[in-house]
Amino acid sequence: MDAEEERLSKTHIHGQLVEINHNQEKRICHEETKAQNLTTGFAVVQALILNTVVINKPSNRCEHWWVPFSLSLSVGVIYFITIFEVLRKWYLLLYHLDVNYLEQELILLEMHGGAPSWRNDQPLKPDVVKLLRRKAYMTILISAMLAFQALMLHACRSFLCSRK
Repeated sequence: MDAEEERLSKTHIHGQLVEINHNQEKRICHEETKAQNLTTGFAVVQALILNTVVINKPSNRCEHWWVPFSLSLSVGVIYFITIFEVLRKWYLLLYHLDVNYLEQELILLEMHGGAPSWRNDQPLKPDVVKLLRRKAYMTILISAMLAFQALMLHACRSFLCSRK
């Protein structure tokens, strides 16, 4: 392959990567919106359950504490699994977008004669700090949700069985 054909091939690959990255960014934005909506929905549903417990004061309150407790727990488990999957997908999409940006940058460097073409031997790896920051964000969000869920479960029992 002569130099002109190689340059055209790299230009074509670069154009494809730009298009792929654009679509990837849209998917990432969609997953972020989904995670935000699920987190908000989780808090609203839990607040509605707690509001129902506080407002409705049945005569045999402590005997049936397990009903709102079970409802809150099952809603929490469903939301937790869903949000965990959305966050996992968001993380993987961002990881692959970072790799695509590195690939795009390498192709540009090669087109301008700045990078060696032996890069195929070594896999591209995104910035470790970015990856750790994303994992920390996911861990904090999931920990906050678990703490909120524990608080809600405790509240379901204590509001119904408190001695006044």
